[in-house]
Amino acid sequence: MLAAIVMCLTFPRMAETQTSRKSDLFGGYAYLRDQNEEITLAAGWAAGASRHLTRWFSIAVDAGGHYKTLALVGGDAQLSTHTVMAGGRASVALGRFVEFAQVLVGPAFTRGSAFGLASRETLFAVQAGFGLDTPLKPNLAARLEFDVRRLRTGRELRAVAGLVFVR
Repeated sequence: MLAAIVMCLTFPRMAETQTSRKSDLFGGYAYLRDQNEEITLAAGWAAGASRHLTRWFSIAVDAGGHYKTLALVGGDAQLSTHTVMAGGRASVALGRFVEFAQVLVGPAFTRGSAFGLASRETLFAVQAGFGLDTPLKPNLAARLEFDVRRLRTGRELRAVAGLVFVR
């Protein structure tokens, strides 16, 4: 209850300090953990962009890829997943930092191959996350982001770190 009162009192102040960004481009490293299969795909990348529609709301797009090689007795198994997602992002500038929360949807393309056989599947994914940008220079920021991705086959956790070009 006290937290709700504090938020109601501070929201007008937060709205005044929201970011004046128009758009941004992001690129960086991404780590993925498949919760159902208990597999970590530590080799990964993420790229994205957003365009502000209002001072606090923007449309965002995100693409990413994650890879893993598993050593097996008769050869290696290759696993990969790629996503292309879009949705909405709410952001607010608090002090030096820009905090954001987003919900994105889109396809997740998975591929696995072993012993000369390959399997591919396209799944619908919903990804919710939050992040924090901290300025390094006037048009450059560092980003740390955490996401939960939901597929019909289960849940994935993703951590992202990289650089943001702000315009």
